[in-house]
Amino acid sequence: MSSREEKRPSLIGLPVVTVNALAAAWFPCYLPFMSMFSFLFIPIFALFRRSLVTLAGGTMSWKGVSSGFVLGSAVSFFGRIIGRFWIPRGFGLDALAAQVLFGPFMIVIMPIMAYFLLKKYLYHRNARREATDTEEILNFSFAWLVPVFAIRTLEWSAIPDPVNLVLVPVLSAALLLSLKVCIKALGAIRNLPILAGALGLIAFSFSASVAPWGFITHRFWMGLAGASVTLIGAMVLETPLILRIRSVLKSRKSEIHEGIPQA
Repeated sequence: MSSREEKRPSLIGLPVVTVNALAAAWFPCYLPFMSMFSFLFIPIFALFRRSLVTLAGGTMSWKGVSSGFVLGSAVSFFGRIIGRFWIPRGFGLDALAAQVLFGPFMIVIMPIMAYFLLKKYLYHRNARREATDTEEILNFSFAWLVPVFAIRTLEWSAIPDPVNLVLVPVLSAALLLSLKVCIKALGAIRNLPILAGALGLIAFSFSASVAPWGFITHRFWMGLAGASVTLIGAMVLETPLILRIRSVLKSRKSEIHEGIPQA
């Protein structure tokens, strides 16, 4: 093998080098932007989705928001005090397991589990009926995530880490939307929707954990694949909402044209 071939850069490492070079070019505003993004993304995204549901003709209550915010604040503050009980020692399966325990999957599954526990033990009579209210699950979970990412922003702001400050909030929001649909399918009577919901829950949770692990350990294509599955899956599962918005806008446009007198 010639010396020229030995110095040839790897194509797999080029995207990482390119991202690092672009980040270094605008480093003075790099860290403040990422910190602000991590702090504001969840509340802005939650309000944006509420506006889309309202635009599609749906009704969105604020039920579950206050309790989710209070419990999320308490759990986040307590978790910040005790710190992480386990720190990975390598970049292989050990680091992947750390992403499962501390990454988007655990961030999203905790408020969902807390929601169902509250419904079961505090509201016995209405637990079965209200457990299928997926919009209330979103209200509770998004409110829970606001203090979670506020504290995570304080924790990671000392390090310009785009994975934890940018990618993890986006993946958490997308994973929450996907798990909402999977949980609704698990509440169905027929076996096929239940199976699809269970498989979707496992697949989206795994892909959301693989994405940050891939980028952190410089397995760029694995991280890109995991992020793509999570984000595209959320967009596909939100297609009914998009179609309702399109139908509403189309009907409003036709009403406007019918109200204009013809020449």
